[in-house]
Amino acid sequence: MEIRDSRPALSQPGSQLVISGDDIPFGAYQAIYHKMTRKVEIRQKVYTDAYDINFGDIKNLHERLSQILRQFNVKSSRCQITHELKDDTSVDHSSFEKFCLFDGSTRSCTARINYELDFLIILPAEVEEAKEVAQRFKVNIRFDQDFPEDPNLDYPAFMRGIFFGKNVNVSIEYSDFSVSHSIQSTIDGWIDSLPTRKPNSFYKFLQKNESVIQSFIPISLSFLTISIGAIAASRVENLPVAIAIGIFSLAFGRLIEAMSFNLIVLFFRNAANLKPLTFLLVTTGDKDRHNNRSSVRKSMFVKTALAAAGVLSTIAIGIFSNTIFEKFKAYFLSAL
Repeated sequence: MEIRDSRPALSQPGSQLVISGDDIPFGAYQAIYHKMTRKVEIRQKVYTDAYDINFGDIKNLHERLSQILRQFNVKSSRCQITHELKDDTSVDHSSFEKFCLFDGSTRSCTARINYELDFLIILPAEVEEAKEVAQRFKVNIRFDQDFPEDPNLDYPAFMRGIFFGKNVNVSIEYSDFSVSHSIQSTIDGWIDSLPTRKPNSFYKFLQKNESVIQSFIPISLSFLTISIGAIAASRVENLPVAIAIGIFSLAFGRLIEAMSFNLIVLFFRNAANLKPLTFLLVTTGDKDRHNNRSSVRKSMFVKTALAAAGVLSTIAIGIFSNTIFEKFKAYFLSAL
């Protein structure tokens, strides 16, 4: 078996690479494959716990990743950091050193930080002709900060109620698995060094079943109310009154559905702020928000309790809607 590459050679222009297939180690296969196809693999990981991440933590992450690069023959590297603020402004830093010079005195809070490290390295090769093949790697880490107490009104209401929490997203493009594994292990170790707050079982239950609750309860209440109205209408011998009760039950059922859905959305929107949140402590506004989190939490707890009471009241109205239909029927019969 032989592998032939008729393109410009790996070592000298115009030459042809001929390697016996039985002598090709796995590392050389990876290098040659990347050289010929320019394709890379991608591994991704999302961290869902709550962290407090300050500037020193990001600097520590950069130093850990830089230590990995010192182990290899680096042909080129580039680090770019994009810092997005909540007031829709964004700052692109072309190097980590420039990010270190960032003035964090602004009162605007950080919305997102995107850390990108792109580099070309030459890995040790067991085949002479593959020694100068540089392989590309790209590390992208996105840090998000959620603001459930200040929802984005550009999104529809049903999307504003969705739980947040995927605040650290890692993506690694690689052509050599061992290097990507080393990078991922370094990031995992950095994550483990951060102070962590995990949600309790109550929040995990809400997060897991939010979409089910938002759809099941309103639809069930509407179906229950309309069914009770249909039963009440079927027991009336007067046809006009029966039709009126049926129409009223349909309208009342849709009203109950809309009320319960909006109250559930309101409940989840406020409950989301009670769950542990990730804080990015880069600007003065970030630190002020972090220091004020206790008062915000108390306010959201009261709002969540009121929303929960409203949901329970709506459920009770739906269950006992027969009483309403009976009064409606008595009113129509007395008017005839």
